[in-house]
Amino acid sequence: MKQRDLTLAIPAAMIATALVVLVLCTATPQSASQSVTNDGDVRPQVLVDVARAEMIDGSVCIDLALTSLKPDLTLQDVRIAGADTKTFAPQTLGFAQDGVAQVVAKFFKKVPRIFTAVLDFGVHGQEPILITPLFDAGEMQQK
Repeated sequence: MKQRDLTLAIPAAMIATALVVLVLCTATPQSASQSVTNDGDVRPQVLVDVARAEMIDGSVCIDLALTSLKPDLTLQDVRIAGADTKTFAPQTLGFAQDGVAQVVAKFFKKVPRIFTAVLDFGVHGQEPILITPLFDAGEMQQK
């Protein structure tokens, strides 16, 4: 009889542990998607995909595919440390609307293999995006 009680206690403990892990895992993505985090950081609600990032004539040409998750979201500026940027931004995006922003970055020094572009959405906040540009063989030899 005592052996049977022990075998039932072990699965019960495993189930309780699994439930705690499940609750923690499901709570994290929901809190991460909120526009205001606990430390007061305001982040826009936007999906960003780097559709293209390649070297052309010494500049990095970047195409960003944007999907707004809130109404009236406009990309106002893109900043990249160590580079002069020109942004051709989309018009104001409505909720669940897609747009494309084109950015041309001319670096003051050698183009890094990886860098961060900060997308500025004005009052809706900023979104950092990691960029890894493609180099052609001739540009790789010059660097």
